[in-house]
Amino acid sequence: MSYIGTRLDNRYEITEQIGTGGMADVYKAHDLAEDRIVAVKILKDEFSENADFLRRFRNESKAIAVLSHPNIVKIYDVGLDDDIKFIVMEYIDGITLKDFIEQQGVLRWKDALFFITQILRALQHAHDKGIVHRDIKPQNIMLFEDGTIKVMDFGIARFSRIDGKTLSDKTVGSVHYISPEQARGDMTDERSDIYSVGVMLYEMLTGKKPYDGDTPVAIALKHMQEDCVAPREITPTIPEALEEIVLHAMEKDPARRYQSAADMIKDIDTFKLDPTVVFGYGAVGAAPEPVRYFDPAPEPVPQVKFTERRNYEYENDRDDDYDDDEDEYDDTRRSYVVPIMLAVTVAVVIMASLVIAYYAIKNFGTDATHKGNIEIPNFVGMNIVQVEQQYGDKLYFKIVFSFQ
Repeated sequence: MSYIGTRLDNRYEITEQIGTGGMADVYKAHDLAEDRIVAVKILKDEFSENADFLRRFRNESKAIAVLSHPNIVKIYDVGLDDDIKFIVMEYIDGITLKDFIEQQGVLRWKDALFFITQILRALQHAHDKGIVHRDIKPQNIMLFEDGTIKVMDFGIARFSRIDGKTLSDKTVGSVHYISPEQARGDMTDERSDIYSVGVMLYEMLTGKKPYDGDTPVAIALKHMQEDCVAPREITPTIPEALEEIVLHAMEKDPARRYQSAADMIKDIDTFKLDPTVVFGYGAVGAAPEPVRYFDPAPEPVPQVKFTERRNYEYENDRDDDYDDDEDEYDDTRRSYVVPIMLAVTVAVVIMASLVIAYYAIKNFGTDATHKGNIEIPNFVGMNIVQVEQQYGDKLYFKIVFSFQ
């Protein structure tokens, strides 16, 4: 059934259909009260009387209603009492991340992390509210003209601290991005979303999905049982540390995975500051602290715009920021350490000599004719800070005269 021309609640005038999903259709509408364009998601007729689907539809409205984040689609209104069940949402004039990936093929890792970080921030906000999305995939991610990410479709989200697993856990979600525990029908939490994010990052960096097959069941079994091909085997220019991040997010055991979106963001930020970092997640047991060598300047955020054909183009003020050999970095900064240490040592010796000379002249003068032995403090192995702290204004020389 088409709702074009229908006015819901005597306020939302449906103008065109802009999308369809498994249990609802999405329409563009004019909000007469606020004089703005909105998106209206209407539950399909065949599901409006289905208790399970109606529950999931209500869960979506309940979930989104408590979320307020710049990377999550805003919800304006909900209609659940009449024959037509609908949700009024922010209208996004953009394309899905799926369309963008298909256009680009393989994304530069800096651009991929720009998008993934926004998705993780949105999920962290939802997770803090006790909400697990459970259907993270490129089809549910929208992009604005300026490159802003918007996560949408919390239709199968649940309140993880309230509900347990449901009978539909084994079937919901896209099988290409489903976590092993969700494929098994086990309890799912925020770490399931982390796995899906890892799969999306894998796809953006390599242009391939980590697991594929002839049937959904075959793909789900691979998620549960098989190791994926390492990203660098497909795209060798991917930095090793970034590969570690991807594979750590995709650990089959949730206990070995990133435990929160914030943890993954932290590693991404560390990597962006130092792409030579080593996380060591492949080792058995707890991962060591990252090893860092130097901190290059942060990379500029890519600017994204629509073309007339609604594609994205990247505009970068510095083309050399996106060279194909992104994994090569200047190690010459490390050679600065030796000259600096040598200069500091020379400075300490000179200042110690000046102090000794000053007090020698002060006590003896240039006309001194007596002979004697002078015992002075031993400055060998000390730096200027230690000399000042130990002696300061009380610095003195003990003079023992030997008269003949």
